[in-house]
Amino acid sequence: MPRGNPDKIKPHQVKSGQEARERGSKGGIRSGQVRREKSAASDVARMILSGHIPVESAKTLVRKMGLPETELNVQAAIIAGQAIAAMKGNHKAAEFVLGLVGETPSDQVNISAEQSRGDLKKMFTEVDHAAKSDPSKIFNEQAPPDDDR
Repeated sequence: MPRGNPDKIKPHQVKSGQEARERGSKGGIRSGQVRREKSAASDVARMILSGHIPVESAKTLVRKMGLPETELNVQAAIIAGQAIAAMKGNHKAAEFVLGLVGETPSDQVNISAEQSRGDLKKMFTEVDHAAKSDPSKIFNEQAPPDDDR
């Protein structure tokens, strides 16, 4: 049974060959226009990302991360900012940076039916305690201080 108002459904009409060609031609022309517009927007985004960093503090940050002067661009500053946010615990930033290099963290944890709620609570408590007491146990290196931004 179709959804909506069945009285408003128009029966499929077979179009003449000429009408079908005209409509197909119009669709193809519009498709090309849309494709060119998307390509132009993509080109503008690439130019902005490859441009010079307008904020001096962002330049300093990227330099401190060890990038050569030739690589100082907006894209590098964005990635550097996301990497620092990830080191501070922002999981979305971590997913973004890891996704750029093709490493995606697993969001799913396989839990067998045999594990009790107490076992899971104990596991999460241990991870939480380790993160609060000494974050370097979780990360190999500590995040740079906040004033470097």
